[in-house]
Amino acid sequence: MKVHGSSAFSRTELLVTTAIILGLLILLLPALVKVGDRRSHRCMKNLKHVGIAFQEFANDHSKRFPMQVSTNEGGSLEYVLIGDLSPHFRSISNAVPVSVLHCPFNPKRTAVARWDDLKDEDISYFLGVDAQSGDPLSILAGDVTLEGYALEIGKMFSWGSGINITWQKDSHRVHTRPWRRKGGNLLFADGSVHFLNDRGLRAAVKQSVLTNRVIMP
Repeated sequence: MKVHGSSAFSRTELLVTTAIILGLLILLLPALVKVGDRRSHRCMKNLKHVGIAFQEFANDHSKRFPMQVSTNEGGSLEYVLIGDLSPHFRSISNAVPVSVLHCPFNPKRTAVARWDDLKDEDISYFLGVDAQSGDPLSILAGDVTLEGYALEIGKMFSWGSGINITWQKDSHRVHTRPWRRKGGNLLFADGSVHFLNDRGLRAAVKQSVLTNRVIMP
């Protein structure tokens, strides 16, 4: 009887201890993901502002984005083959602050305070140079944390069918929960921004196969 009582008491202690630990985890998890959630939201918001600025430019230039308009008309077409990225974003500098080009989820990129100080390596987003204004399947920009783009064309890249495209391991996490699959943000040419996992990314690239030349920072 004594052994049985001791065993029952130990099981009770274990259950109580487990309940306390689970309760603490429930209380702590929101705090652990709060910062990541805020950063992820900011990155999506930044891309949304970029999309609006590009659309405003297109509305003033016969539905063409800066990379499809000559520099003589205020665009950045001549920089496409060179592979420079910052001139394309500078074309929308009158519509948005330079801070929208920085995603806090990417510590390798440096936030700058002035457009004049902007360099390619400061930008947190790639740019789809063939994106067609208003096309919901055409990829205009997205988080630079990609790997697996296949074909290099000068200083540009083409994803081909997108079969090997993935997000890097240090990318955002789905629903900002670390145990979920990694993911990232894509800005489409209709102005919409979507958070996609690897499968969604590959599907999006496959759908935009005719317009998937990109310039990476």
